[in-house]
Amino acid sequence: MRARAICLVTFLAGCGPTPPSDQVETLTPEPAGAPTAVADGRLTCLGNNPPPQVTSQQVVLPGWTRFFTDPTATNDGASQTPVHAVPARIEAFSSNGASLGSTFASATDGRAALTVPITGSGFTGHLEATCDAMCAGGAAGLIDYHFWTNRPYTQPQTAGWAWMMSQADLTAVATKAGVTVDGSKAIAAIAVHDCDGFGVGNAVVTVGGSASGGIYFDGFDATAGTFTAASGRVAFANLPPGSTEVKAFGRTDAGGPLTLLASITVDLKPGVITGIDLEPRNGTK
Repeated sequence: MRARAICLVTFLAGCGPTPPSDQVETLTPEPAGAPTAVADGRLTCLGNNPPPQVTSQQVVLPGWTRFFTDPTATNDGASQTPVHAVPARIEAFSSNGASLGSTFASATDGRAALTVPITGSGFTGHLEATCDAMCAGGAAGLIDYHFWTNRPYTQPQTAGWAWMMSQADLTAVATKAGVTVDGSKAIAAIAVHDCDGFGVGNAVVTVGGSASGGIYFDGFDATAGTFTAASGRVAFANLPPGSTEVKAFGRTDAGGPLTLLASITVDLKPGVITGIDLEPRNGTK
């Protein structure tokens, strides 16, 4: 059974020539260990996945922030107990970096709902969650978490779960994965989704045009894999900060090439965990 891919705060990072605008990009040459199987997920919307039509001048972005060590983190229901909520400050930013407003997540269950203004193309910016020492209950502050998605929000919908990490959490996961994290670099935690919001298995993810350094996860556990498991999750550590293109590729036909499934350009920040939600592309890009 495929696991539902949700926007987590796990940590953890050669394309060929740019194709003509009417062609779908493929990953050439294929990286070592590329999957031979077809991408595992419902991808019937691939290439024709527009967001719902904008019907209002604003949109509500609900979500949750919780500690990474929350023992209920693998559950999917609203009745989780006990709940390790993080009353983080949530701020939305437009695509040009302007603040669109902020709110605080509930200290009881970590829920937050932020209403932001939108244009005809919807909300195309990103969210930032921060939690200082006071927010963390007197402990050291948690690592900032930024969330991006390649599909504009045009209707109220869940912006995802953010399990916020302490430095100790990050070190523990990194050590288990055999990685030493450079605090001056950036971290990307990526989830590849299908048309129903479930994880896509057998996908390869590139950051800045390279598949090198990807740590693929089976659920919340790092593996030695070279492509996504059913959860669709992968993370990259020690990335150079700045504007970076993130892409997911998979085979849509048996024996076919690794074809672009989704892409987004994000702004990676040093010392920050950037969560990236990749939904099936609309059109060829």
